[in-house]
Amino acid sequence: MAITADIVQAAWVTGLLALTTTAILLLASPPLSWWIARTHSRWRAPVEALVALPLVLPPTVLGFYLLLAMAPSGPLGVIAEVSFKLTPLPQRQATLLGRFDSAGAALEAGLEWLALASGAVEPRATPGTYWGRRPSQAV
Repeated sequence: MAITADIVQAAWVTGLLALTTTAILLLASPPLSWWIARTHSRWRAPVEALVALPLVLPPTVLGFYLLLAMAPSGPLGVIAEVSFKLTPLPQRQATLLGRFDSAGAALEAGLEWLALASGAVEPRATPGTYWGRRPSQAV
């Protein structure tokens, strides 16, 4: 099996993430563990629970909960939208499937879609057609 550029990039990103995480944990863990061992604060139990969370829940579950929290309707998504004026994803999404006879025809169609999306040109297809063809002929 040949090592492609995608494999090298994935390995690089994984290694960089591992080194960054290790460095952050080496800097944050000793003071946090000292504080947990010595304090009598009411925040001790919640902080201990938060620190132990990765040991109890698998990473996929934590990732799922992060996605829920960061969704546009989640608490972090709402805060981000209000704070940074971010817009949520569009209400509707559609997938377009097309078959082209050549790469040039596909490129031309893609460029036309980009021009339509930017508002630079008006659609030339009539209602019920796809670039002059009926939907049954489009795919």
